[in-house]
Amino acid sequence: MIKDIDKGWNRIKGEVQKMKNAHARIGILQGAPAYPDGTTQAEAAFWNEFGTEDIPERSFVRSTADEKRATYGQVMKKETDKIMLGTSNVKTSLERAGMLAQGHVRKKIKTLKSPPNAPSTIAKKSSSNPLIDTGTMLRAVDYEVKM
Repeated sequence: MIKDIDKGWNRIKGEVQKMKNAHARIGILQGAPAYPDGTTQAEAAFWNEFGTEDIPERSFVRSTADEKRATYGQVMKKETDKIMLGTSNVKTSLERAGMLAQGHVRKKIKTLKSPPNAPSTIAKKSSSNPLIDTGTMLRAVDYEVKM
């Protein structure tokens, strides 16, 4: 008689199945508080990310993703190894990646200097940082994991 002993294969299959639709989203997510004038965080982020007639493009999400692409690939390889070894799961690994990316995007917002604000904008907001006025958008950068 042959006895089948599962040494983790069923767990691995289950985790791989979860990976099919799982993802992390990073940025200004739905539900972020609006500005006092009613402008949503998503609108302000979009205008800065892509630019308008009056606002130059100051990418902080796409540029961070491009700059950190290799880092995120390495992180997800390590997290996949942890999932296969049973020391992590898909949700936890995506949460780790989301927190990392959230920190990178927030750092980009704090350190982005170019293109600089117009002198009139600097005078109005008393700051030369192009992406920070009140800090509302910075605090609104978040992540979520969908399974």
